Amino acid sequence: MELHTDLVVREADALIRKSHPSSFQETGLHESLQSAGIQAVDVCGFMTQMCCDSTTRDAYGRGYKVRLFKDACAAMELEVEGEKIPHETVHRVSLGALSRFAKILPAQEGG
Repeated sequence: MELHTDLVVREADALIRKSHPSSFQETGLHESLQSAGIQAVDVCGFMTQMCCDSTTRDAYGRGYKVRLFKDACAAMELEVEGEKIPHETVHRVSLGALSRFAKILPAQEGG
């Protein structure tokens, strides 16, 4: 696995590999965050309606304060009963639903 070249990774940073939509499922992420005393998580990635959704809801359910960066995630077009739903609509509806569980922000406000 290769990380983006602009990503600054320190030796002390944990590398978490995942194989389920939620970054918390069967990864040890929760335990790693707990042992470091971390109480908030930032979410970004692909796909808004799948991994970002699952991770956001899971983090919220575990008591974390969650921020989701709306321009640092993206959705795919979906098809439901033969009707195609454009990726922009899927993204916006997903963000709307997730606004109950996370603060939705542009990435530049991430600080």
